[in-house]
Amino acid sequence: MWATYADAPVFSALHGTMFGMIGSQRLKPLFGYTGFGGFQARLLDNGHVRLRGKKIGYFTDLASGDILETWDNPYTGETVEVFNFYNDRIRGCCQPSCRAQRSR
Repeated sequence: MWATYADAPVFSALHGTMFGMIGSQRLKPLFGYTGFGGFQARLLDNGHVRLRGKKIGYFTDLASGDILETWDNPYTGETVEVFNFYNDRIRGCCQPSCRAQRSR
C-alpha cells in the first residue's frame, strides 16, 4: 500500500534490486535499494487525488547489503558518488486518467 485515505498516513517499505541492460544483453544486477515512507491521499471534488508524504531511500551493495557511498559503474568504468535520498516534503496531484506528454 502506497497511500491511505485515512486521517493519518500509512507507512510502507521498499526493497529490491536495480538492473541495467544495453542493447540485447541480458539484464545485469547493479545494486540494491531499500527505504520507507509515509503517504496520505485525499480525494478531491474534481476526481483528482492529492498526495502528500515523506520518503527515504538508500542504495546498497549487492554482496554485503552495506549502504553505498560510491559505486563502480560497470558500463563506464567510473567510480561515482551515490546520492541516497530523504524527500522530506512530497506533494502532488493525480488525475483520474493520465496521458503521455511529449517533452519540449
